[in-house]
Amino acid sequence: MKRARKPWEEIRKIVLHWTGGEGNAARVERTLRRRGLGYHYVIENTGRVVQIIQDEFAAYHCGRENGWSIGVALVGYGYRWPASRRWRTPRGPRDVYETCVHGRRVYLADFFQAQKEAAFRLVEDLVAEHGIERRVPVTDCVLDPTEARVFSGVLGHYHINARKLDPGPRLIREVAAEVF
Repeated sequence: MKRARKPWEEIRKIVLHWTGGEGNAARVERTLRRRGLGYHYVIENTGRVVQIIQDEFAAYHCGRENGWSIGVALVGYGYRWPASRRWRTPRGPRDVYETCVHGRRVYLADFFQAQKEAAFRLVEDLVAEHGIERRVPVTDCVLDPTEARVFSGVLGHYHINARKLDPGPRLIREVAAEVF
């Protein structure tokens, strides 16, 4: 779902997500439309980047931050209970790693290297194109709503919503190390 950005809504952040499944961009788009949601970009398992919604439109991907952000989703299941070392997908196994989000221990599926490389390039391009600051939050918890509103940089969905874990702190740190 999309709407034209309002005049006072300047793009100042990129919000990274996972899709919660292993489908391609077309399947992700169909699911999102059914739910009244949307991402600007989807990064498939192969690293292919598909733009679903143009940047000048706000997409419904992260609640209160929709008007000020670009949503980028990497295809991936996300979390695993109980923890196992490998996670089979149609494209092969995903590594599972332990981390802490919102102060609790979770086991998350990592993304494929091609996805991470595509995410780094896309974020670098978007930061340059839209004048977004080259930074990420120092916390792995939800930002205060006032702080989130004025933040310029790259966020994970978990920085905005305490019920979310996506895309996991590892990807945010790797994007930061690679881009910033």
